[in-house]
Amino acid sequence: STIVQMTQTEPSISGSRGSSPRRHTGSARSGVHPESPPRGGSPLNPFRPPPRITVETHVRAGVLLKGTELEKCYRGPLVNGLRQGTGTYDYPNRYFKYAGDYVEGKKHGKGTFTMGDGSVYEGEFCQDEITGKGKRTWPDGSTYVGDFLNGERTGVGTYTAANGDVFEGEFFENSREGHGRLTYVNGDVLEVNWEGNHPNGLGVHETPQGDKYEGDWVNGERTGFGKYEGANGDFYEGEWVANEYYGLGLRHDSVAGMTHECLFEHGQVKYEPAGLWVEKIFLPPGALAAAQAQAQAEQEKEKEPDPAPTPPKTADKKATRKSRKSALEEPPPSAEPEEDPPE
Repeated sequence: STIVQMTQTEPSISGSRGSSPRRHTGSARSGVHPESPPRGGSPLNPFRPPPRITVETHVRAGVLLKGTELEKCYRGPLVNGLRQGTGTYDYPNRYFKYAGDYVEGKKHGKGTFTMGDGSVYEGEFCQDEITGKGKRTWPDGSTYVGDFLNGERTGVGTYTAANGDVFEGEFFENSREGHGRLTYVNGDVLEVNWEGNHPNGLGVHETPQGDKYEGDWVNGERTGFGKYEGANGDFYEGEWVANEYYGLGLRHDSVAGMTHECLFEHGQVKYEPAGLWVEKIFLPPGALAAAQAQAQAEQEKEKEPDPAPTPPKTADKKATRKSRKSALEEPPPSAEPEEDPPE
């Protein structure tokens, strides 16, 4: 707050040399000095000039000014020396500016608070604080619309980053805390519990292509137990560490048509204790690589173009002539006379 102090030093009533002076102070909040001097002098010496009035201004919410300083910074109605109604206040440092409602000298109601870097808050004020529903805009184009408490994002709101990412959910002291949904500019959607401005807890991450992860998150990474389903039909269900398969898990390979349960390390198969299943038929451990290679070879073979049809082979000319000659030399079959039927 701003305090106007009136200070004067008077000799003691006895007037003896070396006596401690008497100090009279007063505050502009009361409006009247405890020992208000008559005009042009002090109560002890009417011929002495009145005490000097100094104004101390502290740049924070609720600055209260009096006299000429108030006239320079505030434009609006006054009631009993306090700002009341709708007015405009330019802070003495010229960095902040407020235009809006006042009640008993404090920002209360609806108003606009402008900062020197181009940031703007528009919304509700309560007892000199940014509290209630409002909108905050930053110079880079990012915005927040939602609840505020004592000047900080606390409650439910929507934050739109400068790059186009949008977060809708709960905030606490400007940090994402609680349930929230983050939509990336590329179309990915992450709906998860947030702690310390990072995904922590159960959540779902989906992509426009159809990929999906549902499971645990720790400090923004897939860590714990979760299930991944790929758009191509692949899936993995098991343990994760730092966004990688790490631990015991069940993975299905859509290319090989196999589902295998084994130990993973950094996303790679470390050990296959249980072997493989293909159409519910058990295969011994170590058969995955051979099956994948065979499936890949079959796919490559299917991609190869079909060979051109070969023309039929011509018959040997000599054999053809010989067969024709023998057919000519053979006598035609003789016609036998029909026998008379017996009488």
